[in-house]
Amino acid sequence: HTTGLGGDSEVHVDEAGNLKIGPRRVVPLSLLAVDYPAVLDVLRRQLEERLDGDVGRFVMRERPLGLDQNRLTSSQQQIWERLSDGPVSIVQLLDGVEIPWHFRYSLNELTERGLVVASAFTPTDAVHVMGQYRSYSAEAAKLGAELWARQLDMSKEEFCQRVVKQVLIQAGHTLIESALAEEGSPTPISRDSVGHLFVNRALSADDSGNLVVTVSLRRSLIGVGAPAVTYLTPLAEKLNTQLSIPEYAEVANAIGAVAGRVVQNVRILIRQPWGKGTAYRVYLPFGVRDFPELADAASYAKNTASRLARRHAHQAGASRVKVYTKRNDQIVTVYNERLYLGTEIMTTAVGYPRPKE
Repeated sequence: HTTGLGGDSEVHVDEAGNLKIGPRRVVPLSLLAVDYPAVLDVLRRQLEERLDGDVGRFVMRERPLGLDQNRLTSSQQQIWERLSDGPVSIVQLLDGVEIPWHFRYSLNELTERGLVVASAFTPTDAVHVMGQYRSYSAEAAKLGAELWARQLDMSKEEFCQRVVKQVLIQAGHTLIESALAEEGSPTPISRDSVGHLFVNRALSADDSGNLVVTVSLRRSLIGVGAPAVTYLTPLAEKLNTQLSIPEYAEVANAIGAVAGRVVQNVRILIRQPWGKGTAYRVYLPFGVRDFPELADAASYAKNTASRLARRHAHQAGASRVKVYTKRNDQIVTVYNERLYLGTEIMTTAVGYPRPKE
């Protein structure tokens, strides 16, 4: 079981207005300022001018174009050229653009293809502000926290505490779902409102009301990575289990980055709904679409699955992504007649974790 959650996960607000961490990986502001000190001036200026929107966010080139040299659209080429001298704030990048949404779309495409990487506030920045981790630029982290805190009408310390608490909550949900899945639990907690409430109470995400929930994990946690103690110590306490930090845990992630791979899977089904005017229905993660011919339905399903798998891999922090697709037509013979039961499109995107300088 994996989840897109870590020190370099992007802090953002979802459509419901809730603070969330990840799954997109970004460069922490505190790390960006070490390599590019000029971003400190940009952050100070955004704070002084009381800008809103995309403040505290930057983009920069991730790798050379290579074979993508002739595959950029005009707007993508424009973005690429403006990033030639290093990181550029998104506020500056969108300044004077006639159609901002189209420019954002082009930027997202460059990011998904691993050509451009974003930098924004992360849990690593939050623990820098709180004094729990000091490896990069604490000043950049504080400036980023102040930009966020001003928009949410709270102090930067309170905001950073919320970020660290949200990491604990999301990690706790993942651990509990993983433990239940091994026991054959059919429904993820995220889809069970009562289970979601109970886990939130156990992790102190919501300590109001008359019900107190306690969870005990029978297996101990093993933490790797430099800030493992910061995040996992309070989580182990909430789950009433032991925490083990192995020797040389701070470099374990570096070894994993070299030896590991990022794998994302997408599965799309095609069926013939009886009594419908259309012949073939494609069941997508975001809805359904009907086609009169199986070939058209399969082609659309394959292209959509490939695009989604590649996007998920990039969001999980992968580079050099390759996509593999398999089609399985389910056909049986009944009384010498071929009966079509459906088609399964299975796509796997495989890449290597994007290394950090």
